[in-house]
Amino acid sequence: MTLDVLTAFRGRPCLATEAGKLAFFTDMHHVPVADLPGHLYRSHRPDVRPTTRHFMDRVPVLIGGFDVTFVYVQGWAPLGAFAGSLNASTPLLRRLPHAVIRFCTPDERVIERAARMCHRRFGSGPSDVTTPVDAKVILAHFDARRRFETRQFRTFTELDLERLRRDLDRFQGPYYEMWCDRWRAEGDAAQPSLRPLGLDDRAAPGVQFVPHILSDRYPFSGRIQAAV
Repeated sequence: MTLDVLTAFRGRPCLATEAGKLAFFTDMHHVPVADLPGHLYRSHRPDVRPTTRHFMDRVPVLIGGFDVTFVYVQGWAPLGAFAGSLNASTPLLRRLPHAVIRFCTPDERVIERAARMCHRRFGSGPSDVTTPVDAKVILAHFDARRRFETRQFRTFTELDLERLRRDLDRFQGPYYEMWCDRWRAEGDAAQPSLRPLGLDDRAAPGVQFVPHILSDRYPFSGRIQAAV
């Protein structure tokens, strides 16, 4: 699951190792080491000093121009594991000017509960949550928009035109315009920016919760796909 997410956003630099994350947050953001998520390991031997290891949850961190994105992939873990991850990362997240938690799951049913966990901890309101939209819907809108702009009116029914008018209001703003421009050049393989919907170019301060629906059906995750 994590590989699928990172492949989808392969255009963004990714921090995956403990050393890389330590250097980035201490050198670039001047975060004290004590505020980084860590775990103290003690040896059973009295002559061996305790060792602190950091970022042991191995959450990938994507670097962007407007934010730092922590990619949390739920997998088969209960939501209590997400709460534990938030608890361990809270001192770090509070020191960043703007951070995104991209909560990735194949199960839409858990998103509302995960969002409430984030809201209670960081005080962000419900309006900060991006309503997940199937990418196929957005790509179909881009295609309809292109056909209309190139005057292919005969390809539309009355229902199609009504849907286009509705979607032009729904999918507007810099986020969709940038995605549409990429789509015109690259086709359906074009990926959107990692910036969460609803943010302007200044990027809102604080912690932003962004759900990410995994489209594949993974075994044992609640959405089973029969073998073909």
